[in-house]
Amino acid sequence: MNRKNTASDLKSCPVCGGLIIRENRDISLNYNGKEITIDQPGRYCSDCGESFLSSSDLAETGKKRIDFQKEFDHLLKSDEIREIRKKMKLSQRKAGNIFGGGPMAFSKYERGIIKQTRSMDVLMRLINKNKISLEDILEVE
Repeated sequence: MNRKNTASDLKSCPVCGGLIIRENRDISLNYNGKEITIDQPGRYCSDCGESFLSSSDLAETGKKRIDFQKEFDHLLKSDEIREIRKKMKLSQRKAGNIFGGGPMAFSKYERGIIKQTRSMDVLMRLINKNKISLEDILEVE
């Protein structure tokens, strides 16, 4: 069977031949001129420093990455979206149907996989501050 090596299969660095070790490293993220450092798990070469990140390594820090962008863009963070949705007593599926984005949208917003639209963000903020009610939105549907 012919299969490609994955990051978890590597024992020696394909770049320099050095030893690959599993560890967490601080990495810097830059978004529109703003920088943050996060703790990134992965496999790293002990000689040249090359990184080999699996999809699960990236998923572990994905929420931090998206929330960093949301903070810069003045959008609600993942946990804030979850709190407001729960306050409205809506399932993720129902919230996605009401606010748009589809049945899986809120799951992705809350897990930090994608950013919500500015208009959805504003609508959730208005509901959270009792400027409009969920009933107001449902009347328009």
